[in-house]
Amino acid sequence: MRDAHADHRGRITLALEHGDGVDGATTLDWMGDASRNVQLDLEYTITQNAPLPTRSSVHGTIASFTQGELVDPEVDAFTAHVSASGTNYRLFSPPQRGRSDELPLVVWLHGGGEGGLTADGTTYYDNETQLRANRGALGVATETAQELFGGAHVVAPQCPSAWMLDGPAFEPLIDEIIEEVAADHPIDRDRIHVTGCSNGGYMTLKMVVENPGVYASAVPICGVVQEHDDSPGPLISDAELREIAVPTWLIASADDGTVDPQANTVHAHELIEASIMSLYETVTWQGVRYPGHFSWIYAARNDPAHDGQRLWE
Repeated sequence: MRDAHADHRGRITLALEHGDGVDGATTLDWMGDASRNVQLDLEYTITQNAPLPTRSSVHGTIASFTQGELVDPEVDAFTAHVSASGTNYRLFSPPQRGRSDELPLVVWLHGGGEGGLTADGTTYYDNETQLRANRGALGVATETAQELFGGAHVVAPQCPSAWMLDGPAFEPLIDEIIEEVAADHPIDRDRIHVTGCSNGGYMTLKMVVENPGVYASAVPICGVVQEHDDSPGPLISDAELREIAVPTWLIASADDGTVDPQANTVHAHELIEASIMSLYETVTWQGVRYPGHFSWIYAARNDPAHDGQRLWE
């Protein structure tokens, strides 16, 4: 623990250690054998070694401690939903400014580690990991992003497994979610944007290939277009890439050791006419160097820039 203090109302704040590589400083755990992120069941034990200093002459002592539910204002700003066909999704909606105001919709497609998992007859499908793991949806819901968009709805579907396992089968599930959101909220059909990372980067391109004219922009991050595992051929063919007409901004890092950026991101950029590409040398943020696959860190913080404009602009 870094710090503990009590205010004049007797409220006690415990500041825990946090940051990359700090033990216990995460709400998720990576299951390597299953290639999935899962939420941790967090339990804290407090041992008080000395009274807490307060502004009065009274020193604070914790007589008892009851742990409540995990609270995250950014995650909790997204309401939880299940589509008619059973697909999980989370939705952020800005304050309504007027009944007729049509706002943009940003569709965030998570990475492979945030989908559902079925093993030994047990299904893990939590409708929350897709928000906590990559920050892609949370970034667009921040005050800074919302000001740039003039208010925007943000929807984050959760794949029942992994998008790349069967993109054609999952595409209509995402279509269904978009239609459900549009039925309940005034959506500007000319400003539906799709973005995602890794598995979701592939699915981003799959969505615009299958739905020409539907999306106002596409932002695939460290996505896959070439063969993967036992796929019979490229996941997105060269012919399909050449046909993409939607404004596309591709993002990756040159040191990505999970998805070859040259064979996928650079290759797609060369074939998608007028596309923009941000190819970073490494993924380094606030002095910490992350694995090269984590280029979504840049996108989620509006770092990519081209001709004087940043991604969200």
